[in-house]
Amino acid sequence: MVDEVRPCVRCGRPVVVETARYEVFERMHYVCFHYEFEHDPVDPDEECEAGGCPPGAIQPHPERRPENRL
Repeated sequence: MVDEVRPCVRCGRPVVVETARYEVFERMHYVCFHYEFEHDPVDPDEECEAGGCPPGAIQPHPERRPENRL
């Protein structure tokens, strides 16, 4: 049985890991969804205010994280 290829509408590459949430993430990889809808206006290489922002591992800004903004 061959799984259906689900292309990301943002980058065109197949979505493999988050196929269960393919529709939730608007037919994109989570990271593509994040940069398309959640990250602006922050520099793509800096952590934004969305929880779990990918650049948090390389350019951390803990003060921007939801749990630290209370």
